[in-house]
Amino acid sequence: MSEKLFLELTIPLYKVKVLVFSKVEDAEARFGSGFLYRNYAAQVRVVNDDESGVDIITLTFLNPDSYSTEILVHECVHVAWRVLDLVRIKVSFANQEPLAYIAGWVAKKVNDYMAERIEKASTT
Repeated sequence: MSEKLFLELTIPLYKVKVLVFSKVEDAEARFGSGFLYRNYAAQVRVVNDDESGVDIITLTFLNPDSYSTEILVHECVHVAWRVLDLVRIKVSFANQEPLAYIAGWVAKKVNDYMAERIEKASTT
């Protein structure tokens, strides 16, 4: 069985799908070249998934070497904003808990995944 090229998450409560790619080549293998911006360490995009017809969120790192705590936090906030935008939940000072919840949950999942990918890359 071949190894999956990405981590697939479904955000609890909101049921929005997020695909996490540890390197740009894997994202481009899934969505084709040209859907990502250039000159980045990591980026978040909303794309229409041809397989399901539903908008999904992608978080793509340039490569495992571009991973850091600062980038993780930054990109997970973007993911959280995109999730809440897709489900039409307004974030404000008075309603910031959904943003914090999603960012924290995604950060834990992404950190575990990237730590595994970095470990695997260092042993090959």
